[in-house]
Amino acid sequence: MTLEETRQLGIEFERRVQTMIPETEIVSKLDTETIYSYLNQYQDKFIHEIYKALDNIPTPSKPSAYVERIIQGLLTSYDKDDIQPSNGEFTVNLPGDFGLYVESRTVVSDSYSYKSNEPANGNIPNILVSKTEASALITRPQDKMRIMRSPVAYLDTENTIKVLYDNYTVPTKFSMSYYKIPKYMDLLTSTPCELHPDAFDDIVTGAVDLYVQYVAGAEARKRQMNEQQQQRNKENRNDRS
Repeated sequence: MTLEETRQLGIEFERRVQTMIPETEIVSKLDTETIYSYLNQYQDKFIHEIYKALDNIPTPSKPSAYVERIIQGLLTSYDKDDIQPSNGEFTVNLPGDFGLYVESRTVVSDSYSYKSNEPANGNIPNILVSKTEASALITRPQDKMRIMRSPVAYLDTENTIKVLYDNYTVPTKFSMSYYKIPKYMDLLTSTPCELHPDAFDDIVTGAVDLYVQYVAGAEARKRQMNEQQQQRNKENRNDRS
């Protein structure tokens, strides 16, 4: 979205809230910081739900055209030149805005099926597996001299990705494509919403729902506290009598 479209998100959020809760127009008017706090909160929830759903889609199924449009601007790449391969594996820290893995490659200067004097020519796609599948490869000593046509990668639990390779491979670089977590939108720093304009209504609707849930919860807590106070006052009067 553009910065103007991002501004319209806030305007539409406020309009809908005032329609549902009229007193917010006069008595408790929402400020910009509060409005965008809810918009960002729902954006984060929205994109994580999309990524979780995509992660569960079996290959070769594809996401809907709507989802592809929503996240098209979030596709980015990451290169790591200073990898430190040792004993058939190397570890790369995931970028701070990492959201969903797409694909990765290991650049090699040498492998069983690739020989070159140019250290950055061999660009081999990694095969992504689960951590359990990767553990089987690591713990079988009889496979120490196995030939791996492609390096094997898996996402570890400590915000890292690990790559396994055979004894014939000399890795020199790691490269990855991924969908990132969008930045928080902020009018004060001219940071627009990074999602496609098609997500406009979903973001506003979800953010308004979050706000209404908060208000309802706050009112329920307030009633509960009043009832408790009334009960204490009644007990105190009974004690004095």
